[in-house]
Formats: sequence, structure tokens, C-alpha cells
Amino acid sequence: MIFGERRNMPKVSVICDNYNYSDYLHDAIKSVLSQSFTDFELIVVDDGSTDSSRELISSFNDSRIIKVFKENGGQTSAFNAGFEVACGDIITFLDSDDYWYPNKLDRVVEAHKSSKIIQHLLSENGKKTYRRVRTDVDWSNVLVNFGYMYQHSPTSGLSFMREVIEPFFPLVDVEEMRGYSDGCILMLAMTKAKVLCLDDVLGFYRIHDRNLNADRTDSGTALLYVATRQRDYVNKQLLRCRLLKIPDDHGQYISHLLSLVDFGNKPVAIYGNGNSGKRVSTALRHSGNEVWGFANSKGVDAVSPVKLFKHRKEFGKIVIASSAQDEIIDILQSLNFDNRSIVSLAI
Repeated sequence: MIFGERRNMPKVSVICDNYNYSDYLHDAIKSVLSQSFTDFELIVVDDGSTDSSRELISSFNDSRIIKVFKENGGQTSAFNAGFEVACGDIITFLDSDDYWYPNKLDRVVEAHKSSKIIQHLLSENGKKTYRRVRTDVDWSNVLVNFGYMYQHSPTSGLSFMREVIEPFFPLVDVEEMRGYSDGCILMLAMTKAKVLCLDDVLGFYRIHDRNLNADRTDSGTALLYVATRQRDYVNKQLLRCRLLKIPDDHGQYISHLLSLVDFGNKPVAIYGNGNSGKRVSTALRHSGNEVWGFANSKGVDAVSPVKLFKHRKEFGKIVIASSAQDEIIDILQSLNFDNRSIVSLAI
């Protein structure tokens, strides 16, 4: 069921998906209506909420809001319902428990002049930036050639030119995407265009006891499971659209990222001594670099961060071979390591 009058072809379509987040939804809607960029439509898709969300949505009378009420089907089905009525050249997504800062759309629209896919940073519960990403890497190339997907920003930090996601909508097999919708959409789009990763913090990402990320883990095993699920789904959709599948070559991905770094003549320290650390060590040695040793946060079977700092003159750069890159960067920065010496592989 759709309520709201169609405006004359807005530049941006904002799709806000909601399910039982009436406690947060008002902030999300108001953050869009308060944008400094005004040529947008806000499509609020309520996915069969049983709380007061419907009443809250109905209380807004702004002509820019299109209200879609549907039976519960999950986030992917909500994206389908929103995209079906969207008219903008730029499609951007907002989870209803997050909100944007006033300059979000201004910055994103400007960035879309040079790129068809944009992601930006979010403030995690107001305390830190969520998922810093290396901006010197062509992540679309990495995905298409090696099958590796970086740890991208969540839903509320993603936007697309219509042309790169329209071929894949409506998204099918929605149950297979449950919990991974944003990543799958981004991966599909990246087979058609490059992604531009902005360093700007343009929104507030909420972690609470009712969202999927409340108990999220950044362990290598968990991330590998998610990556495998996403890749399988994306390849299924690419075949449906008669497009080439993406490969699965993690080892070559690591070698590729390391090849982008000038390590000079000094040994290299590796932060993380799990499977990824071992792969990094092998790749470094194959390329002629000396490995100084391993470090981890607990100092188990490796040196501790403090001891690593004491020996900092013995090596040149530190390669982070762990999925917990943000936490490790924070640790190294707190010890006054030079940012230029820190290499994050986004594994």
C-alpha cells in the first residue's frame, strides 16, 4: 500500500527501510527532511511493523515523503518495494535506526559527479568512525579479479547511480540475502562500476540490542562465512543476468594489495598471527621482503603492541593481517606509531 503524491522526478531517492524501530524512526526521517540538499524524495518502507511505526510514519505530512506499507518480508523485500516506486537518478539507503548529518546528500550528490558508487564513514554510536577503508585501492577491480569484498560501510553509508543497480532489481531469493542485503547490492553494483570511498563521516550508525550488529563479530571465521554467503548469492544473480561470475582467490588478493605498497629495504612487522597473518608472511617472502615477526593484542605466540613499539626501529612498516583493523589501528595510534608506517589490508 503506497501513500504520497509523486513529485516531478527528484534527483535523489532515499529508501528508508523500517521494521519495529519506532523508537528511532523519527530521528531517521527528520535527518532526511533536514538535509541542506533538498531535491529528493524519501521513500519510507514499513515492513509489517507491529509497534507504533505505522502511526509515526502516517503523522508526517511532508510532500517529499512516499509511504509504503507492506507485509513483513525482510530488508531485501523492503528494498524491492522502495526501488519499485523510486524515481531518482541517485538511489541512497538509510536504515531506520540510523540518521544522517545535514550535509550528507550535498556531499554525496557532488561525489556522484565522478563516481557511480559512493560509500562514506559513519559515527558508531557517536564514538568512532565505522569501518575505515583504504582509499588507494580499486576495490571493484579487487572484487572482479580476485573475488574479495572489503569491509564496506553499512546500509546508511551507501548510494548508487540508478543505472548500476537497476539491472538487478527486483532482487530475487530474498531469504538468501537476509542480513546481507547491503553487501550483496554493493557487490552487484561493483561488477559494473568503481566505488569511491569518502573519508567523510556523514551519519550516525546505531548499535543496540535489537539490530543485527549488536552481537556482530569481526573474527576471521565469521567474516569468511558472510563473504562466502554473499559471493554465492551474487554469483547466482550474475549468472541469472548472463554476466561473468566473480572468482575466489584470497591468496592472489593479498599479493595484489601488498604489491601496492613500497616497503623499502626494511623488514616488515605483521600484526595478526592467524591464517591471514601466515598468508601475508608467505606473500611478503615470495616478493623478496624480510618479515621481522608477528604481533597481536594479547601477546600470545607473538609480541605485544607495547613490545612492538619498543622495537619500532627494527622494521619499517606494520601490515595489519586481521579483520579487526579499526581496533588495531586505534591501538597503534595510541602508541604513537606513525600512520605512514601502518598498512591495512582490509582482510
